[in-house]
Amino acid sequence: MTTSRLTPPPAAAAVAVPRAPQWRDAAWLTWCQHRAALLVSAVVATALTAVTVLLGNHVHTLDGCADGASAAFDSPHRQCLLEAQSTAGHLAAAMQTGTWLTLALGLFWGAPLISREFETGTVAIAWGQDMTPTRWLVGRFAFLLIIAWTLTGVVAAGAKSSFTRVFPGASEMLRNRFKPTVFQSDLLPMLGYTTLALALGVAMSAFLRRTLPAMALTAFTYFVVRAVLGAKRSGYLEPESTTVRFGTDAPRLHGGLIVSGNSTRTRPYLTTYRFQPASRLHLFEVIETGICLALAVLLLAATLVVIRCRQSGVTPTHDVLTSAATEGVV
Repeated sequence: MTTSRLTPPPAAAAVAVPRAPQWRDAAWLTWCQHRAALLVSAVVATALTAVTVLLGNHVHTLDGCADGASAAFDSPHRQCLLEAQSTAGHLAAAMQTGTWLTLALGLFWGAPLISREFETGTVAIAWGQDMTPTRWLVGRFAFLLIIAWTLTGVVAAGAKSSFTRVFPGASEMLRNRFKPTVFQSDLLPMLGYTTLALALGVAMSAFLRRTLPAMALTAFTYFVVRAVLGAKRSGYLEPESTTVRFGTDAPRLHGGLIVSGNSTRTRPYLTTYRFQPASRLHLFEVIETGICLALAVLLLAATLVVIRCRQSGVTPTHDVLTSAATEGVV
């Protein structure tokens, strides 16, 4: 009598469940698609910071030899002062260039972010996955914004370390932090304008779906917003007033933003100034940065609405977001 052994049936093969796309997947895809622009921007920001710091150090080294510059024109002290003033002018130009770096980030990082998906025909892959439009937009924008803040923060730190080393005789403009070049080079305004430029680029990219028109409209809108804020800056708060006798010094005006100065016919030797005192500088920076951030939030909200409306016309294909992120496929 033979006994037969009962063998259990083979276990069913485990079915691999695809992993839902995560935040890091969107960040990795953003890096793969924009790494050239990111690396070039990092090199430009580093070079600009180095030039700014070197110019600031050079002006500072000329402080001692410029003493006694009221002597003859061809005296060494006078020539030293002229060299310091010329170097301070180059420093101001470098700082002004640094402030426009914020626009460059919006043009070359923000404007292609969504329009590239339409131009390359990958919009169905981008928006037809398990990742929601909100996560897709926030994930990519946050990744770019963190890097942009880092770069502009480095540029702002270099600018601040430079203009604080400029002595009064070299450049009175760089000594007044309310002046547009110095004000917009500080950390808070730089971060605010960077956020605004990126949000502008992304919004125009979603509205127009073409990279070049989005870049053009981003630049135009950025110029307009920056010009309007610069024109309205003196009116953020009610100005103070002071009356100064002609030929006398007015310590309250030092480092402040003069709004207007008028003298009457009956007392022409007295001038009444309306001004924003230097003590309000940081408050003004917070106000202007807050305006930029508020505009950026509104632009991102409008962008999200556009993406969701257009997502309804997108047919989901296959789940390639995770595989592209893990394999580095662009």
